[in-house]
Amino acid sequence: MFSHSELLITFACFGRSIEMKVGDSHYAYPGGNVKIFAGEAKGAAFGGSVDIAAGDGTSDRGRGGSVSVTAGDAFGEGPFYGGGDLKMNGGSANGGIGGSIALQSGASTEKDSGAIGK
Repeated sequence: MFSHSELLITFACFGRSIEMKVGDSHYAYPGGNVKIFAGEAKGAAFGGSVDIAAGDGTSDRGRGGSVSVTAGDAFGEGPFYGGGDLKMNGGSANGGIGGSIALQSGASTEKDSGAIGK
């Protein structure tokens, strides 16, 4: 088990998928954190997608892990090249309050910001 350190792994997969999981905690330590960045796309292609699930708190006093996600920015010059969509689910709870969702839509220099609650 690594303590107070970070590990950076870079993969060059040329459009392939990557699935990875950080180690579980077996003591009173938090589970490992994960930061993942999907691949950028050149030309008129979409940038890579990211699917993430935070860790469950499985003990009788456990609390689920948080997720912080940012969808991809669009640098296209036309009105059809919008920023990436953000889809989220708050975590469920047995005895406590379900997980919250705080949203901020993406800004645009030429159009309205993205919609929330569509």
